[in-house]
Amino acid sequence: MRSVTVTRSSWYSYDGELETPNVTVTTEPLNEFVASSTITPLSAAIGQFGVIPPRHLMNELFSSGQAGKSYSWEPFQISELEYKTLSDSLVGNSCDGFVITERSLWTSATMDEWFEALKSKIRSNPTVKQLSWSAQHSVIGIPIAKTEWITRNVDFKGRKSENIDGILRPLRPFLRGLQHCVPECCRIEAFSFHADNVLKQADEQGRRELAGLLDKVLIDLEQLDDSIEVVSSEMLNDKLMKQEVCSLIEHFRAVLARGE
Repeated sequence: MRSVTVTRSSWYSYDGELETPNVTVTTEPLNEFVASSTITPLSAAIGQFGVIPPRHLMNELFSSGQAGKSYSWEPFQISELEYKTLSDSLVGNSCDGFVITERSLWTSATMDEWFEALKSKIRSNPTVKQLSWSAQHSVIGIPIAKTEWITRNVDFKGRKSENIDGILRPLRPFLRGLQHCVPECCRIEAFSFHADNVLKQADEQGRRELAGLLDKVLIDLEQLDDSIEVVSSEMLNDKLMKQEVCSLIEHFRAVLARGE
């Protein structure tokens, strides 16, 4: 398999003075170069969506020889045989079949067009393949089960908004327990709302007590003025449609009622 010589440069600034960059040069097999790439379209396609872009679009990226000012390589292109070898390696080394090739999208003329076609295909059938946590949020919605999502609408322009931290405050310990990251970093993506996590936190707080708090929060949300369509929360570090938060609270109540 082809090897790629990669140059990485790091700059450090002290007292406003730009220091001489620290430069490292490494030689990597093509599959490792692609799998660990800081080339944004490749890291998004393979790392988040688990889909290998078509050869002609990968060759456009490889031919550029540059990803920002700190990451570069000698421009190159790969043959059809190299593409097959690379694809077989990426698919074979992925966890639980996460990485696939998708020939139905190979007619896309640009990477942006390819991504839009991929997202459209996923939205039409959300269970078509596994996605990373981030990709699920950005393309489908808020994951609440392995194959269930709360669809999101992020078109907030011109919609009246209100902060709901006061309403959500009684749920703070419960919501904090659902975190697998921190909202300051990942916003709503920092929380796992799957049933097993919900029940684990409910047991720590007391299911009956939590059920009562959820009922009260839902009532308070529904009593917001009808003109309020968007709600914000520093606790979640995000903006959502009011109905999306109501759906999330209803999901918690349903999980408790089922007592899975």
